[in-house]
Amino acid sequence: MGPTEKQIENSILQWLLYKGIYAWKTKTVGTFDVRTKRFLKPSRLYRTGVSDIIGLLPPNGKLFAIEVKTKKGRLQENQKAFIDEIKARGGMAFVARSVDEVERGLLGNSS
Repeated sequence: MGPTEKQIENSILQWLLYKGIYAWKTKTVGTFDVRTKRFLKPSRLYRTGVSDIIGLLPPNGKLFAIEVKTKKGRLQENQKAFIDEIKARGGMAFVARSVDEVERGLLGNSS
């Protein structure tokens, strides 16, 4: 069994920090209401499928989005739609299953 999604995500975030690339983890889980013991429905302005990691690529601040998955992990339709939207608007977006894939995805395409 390979690393978990959380472990891959943490490795990617550490690598981005080491490289001096400004990035952050996005909260992709709803808000839990302890009183009702369930997740609250998001507002109508909430975007579904937002990638796990968002950042700005130096030197020009190009937006990037990374959806982190394990080797067997699959994209949900709303995640694919988010990636497609970022690309259509001039950003970089892709699925990564390792730090090596992030390095290739960001630095191999940094035009």
